[in-house]
Amino acid sequence: MRKFLKWLLGIDKLEEKIEHLDNQLKVVNDRAQMNNLRTLMMLEYGDFPELDGRKPIDP
Repeated sequence: MRKFLKWLLGIDKLEEKIEHLDNQLKVVNDRAQMNNLRTLMMLEYGDFPELDGRKPIDP
């Protein structure tokens, strides 16, 4: 009965959409944190091409 009422009111679709948006938010948050870390490293060490793999590091 409860599932039927959720379906009838469209709550099940809203719950699916919220779950999908929550997953997208987690991905976006992870990417933003990685970009922040990369930016902090570049500020600390300078914008060296060796940091992001654009140029091989010479020993």
